[in-house]
Amino acid sequence: MTWQLSAQSLSLTTSLPPFAPFYVDANKDCRGVGVKILDLITRQTGVHFEIESYPYARILKALKSGQLDAALIFKNRILRDDVYYVGPVTTSRILVVSLGGAQSKSYLDLKQLQGIAVIRKAQYQVDFDQDRELNKIYVESYQQGLKMLKVGLVEAIIGSELGLSYAMKQLAINPSILKQAYHLGNKETWLHLSKTDNHRALISILQQGVDRMYRFNLTIDVYRQQVEQGCYQ
Repeated sequence: MTWQLSAQSLSLTTSLPPFAPFYVDANKDCRGVGVKILDLITRQTGVHFEIESYPYARILKALKSGQLDAALIFKNRILRDDVYYVGPVTTSRILVVSLGGAQSKSYLDLKQLQGIAVIRKAQYQVDFDQDRELNKIYVESYQQGLKMLKVGLVEAIIGSELGLSYAMKQLAINPSILKQAYHLGNKETWLHLSKTDNHRALISILQQGVDRMYRFNLTIDVYRQQVEQGCYQ
């Protein structure tokens, strides 16, 4: 645990999805949407976040063990006994998209797909996450999943609208196809606080700050602001 009371702030070791546009290893102004949102939480609460970049699956293990104090990720039910769910920061649309053919129109259509790229350990919607009839192919990032989609190793990919939009742009795939994608549902991004150390004193402070800044599509709004500033070129 790294936080301590001081005249300036508290500090928490924190992780977030380790791929752009959520996190970027770049200069201060273009470090990613998730980093910017953590900065906004700091302004509301005085709590600082020391970012550690981990693969998504390792984030979950690190929260359980206490190697990480916090994480800004989709609310994850696997962690219900290991973290405090501080509160939702924003809500995003979850989409299932295919290339070069008809898009799925219903949940039943997903069962006919030969492969759906899914980020390892991520959770999107209860029925989808628990459905063993779906042919899920686990990947480490949207870029990896989209590359598999382009060469026909999977028939679809699932993800947040923001993450898919950015990854498609980087791979020269026209993101306008997302307008026809199957809308599986919405997913909230939450600040997760590890239970392994005594973080109870921070819960109220963080909850109040997160409540004040919550906004639907906050991630997309921040992303667009950063694009206007010349990020993600």
